Amino acid sequence: MQIKAKIADISRKLGGPWVVGLEIIEGNIGEVEKYKNHDLAITLKQWRNKRSLNANALLWACINDICNTLGGDKWDVYLNLLRKYGQYTFIEMPADAFPKFKKMYRECDVVGSRYTDDGDILQVLCYYGSSNYDTKEFSVLLDGVIDDMRQAGIETPTDADLKAALDAWEAEQRHE
Repeated sequence: MQIKAKIADISRKLGGPWVVGLEIIEGNIGEVEKYKNHDLAITLKQWRNKRSLNANALLWACINDICNTLGGDKWDVYLNLLRKYGQYTFIEMPADAFPKFKKMYRECDVVGSRYTDDGDILQVLCYYGSSNYDTKEFSVLLDGVIDDMRQAGIETPTDADLKAALDAWEAEQRHE
């Protein structure tokens, strides 16, 4: 059973046990009452609203959690995650074509250059936006994001939520 509650009061009579009063915000009070006067194993953790089972929504919820914990702009965090875990292609192009070309991809990084008789050639990694990913590619991205969250001590989605989101993503991909 899970309920949403706030601790309303904490008290202790001289030499007696601690008494914690809860303000029930969401949940079935009948379910709570049946545990009255029973020994309980209780785990307290901060309430979080349930995440959508849509994989893209789950990705952005994770990015939001990262930003809320570590700071930063959501778009910048997303682009950094694409660089770290995303799909890309390697392209060489004339240096003067790069500014227009960069607008076609979510993120482009110049990784080298060389000179030819025709002018400077840039070597560029071009990252695709996650909306272009297949299920396996999206899974790699989401797994990487969740691993980053774990390393930073940020609460992550459950394995069941992750599997459901990726299954839904795969079903969407089959229909498109």
